[in-house]
Amino acid sequence: EGNLGCNGCRSLLLPRIMQEKDTALQEKEAALQEKEAALLKKNTAIRKKNAAIREKRDVVEENASLRKKLGESLQLSEDDIQLYMIRAGCPPEIAYIAAEEMKKDKVITITLKDDRSGEEIAVDMWEKSTTMRRMFNAYADRENIEVGSICFKLDGKEIHPDDTAAMIGLEGNGVIECVWL
Repeated sequence: EGNLGCNGCRSLLLPRIMQEKDTALQEKEAALQEKEAALLKKNTAIRKKNAAIREKRDVVEENASLRKKLGESLQLSEDDIQLYMIRAGCPPEIAYIAAEEMKKDKVITITLKDDRSGEEIAVDMWEKSTTMRRMFNAYADRENIEVGSICFKLDGKEIHPDDTAAMIGLEGNGVIECVWL
């Protein structure tokens, strides 16, 4: 009778074992449901963040487009600027000097020199106030590479994407080295 193989013992133990297994399964199922709910909550939060990022990107792109249109519509010749300043009451000699300074600040020519191939590329009509990021991206697109795989240097010093030609002291006919990492 001490043998667990007897029919009476099995009939007593089997329901208890089944109940314990059912309880364990229910607990596991409840834990899985909690994890699923947490994942759904995280997924919802990520979707909201992504939507916010898309909205911000759209606003940035729209602002860039508006700035470009505004810049195109405001492009004036040096003579127009000088005439406007004189009409506004500025002495003619000051208006002339201001127009000449604006003319100097408008464009420069930059040469990019590739350290691997030795190729030199001239970049004309570069505004001194434009960040170098634009040039970095254009060069990376031209070479079909990631921007992070190259580094740009002027006189051995690294140029940062937010630098402008004016900030790094780059004048006309400057040479920027393109160094592959």
